[in-house]
Amino acid sequence: MTFHEELNNKAFREALDLLPSIRGDASLREILYKLCIVGFHDRTTELHSIIIGDLVLRRTRAMACSVEHIKLTANWEGPYKVTE
Repeated sequence: MTFHEELNNKAFREALDLLPSIRGDASLREILYKLCIVGFHDRTTELHSIIIGDLVLRRTRAMACSVEHIKLTANWEGPYKVTE
């Protein structure tokens, strides 16, 4: 197969012209995919109301920067009683 520089440059310029269109299509597909995932999550997740006196757990990810937080540390701490 022979290489033609002029044809290659022309094809490269055409591909560059199509690049915004391709990026727009990919961005649209990404947005639609995320909306589908959100819809699925919302459909399968149940909301629970929390009232005073309930026992709840607190996630420990907020403390992930601390030295004590290692791989095998518990993900939750508590239980805590809701006071207000």
